[in-house]
Amino acid sequence: MCPSFNATKNEIDSTRGRARVLEELANGELIATWDDPRVTRALDLCLACKACAADCPAGIDMAKYRSEVYYRRYRGKVRPASHYLLGRLPVWTRLTATIPGMAAISNTAMKIPPIRNLAFKIAGIDARRQMPHLQSHLFNNWAPKHTCARKTSSVPRSDNGKKYVVLWADSFSQSINDEGARDMIEVLVLAGYT
Repeated sequence: MCPSFNATKNEIDSTRGRARVLEELANGELIATWDDPRVTRALDLCLACKACAADCPAGIDMAKYRSEVYYRRYRGKVRPASHYLLGRLPVWTRLTATIPGMAAISNTAMKIPPIRNLAFKIAGIDARRQMPHLQSHLFNNWAPKHTCARKTSSVPRSDNGKKYVVLWADSFSQSINDEGARDMIEVLVLAGYT
């Protein structure tokens, strides 16, 4: 069910383990504050993917609980720098994709270990992770030039005879790696969509 539990096999990383810690926080006997290290540890690897909500017989939505804990923990306080940096990742990557040469400079800088390690430390990213290659363009600028439909499918058409589909590109496809989104455009065009 939980991807982080499947990776670690630690009970604390399961939905049950996290729910137990939050129960102790709610009843206030063993854990008294929102910023207790045990709460932080229990929620640290939660991806907020909502697999628990879909698979748990009790319907526990740990992503919702996690959001509430972080809201209460940081209400009226300054958050860690990583929250601001990663929370604004779509803004930063849009800048690197639209300012000429910025993606190339960023990609080159991230190949220098001391710079990369410092950037990862500030952003709260494990230094063992790979740095994604930043694009020098936005997917939305590429897509309109490559979406002409071919007449190869029997999908129902609109009043003007065209078959339309909307492809939503998330922030990662938009400016970090649009390979999957480009492949999806190719499949949709081959299927006769505009």
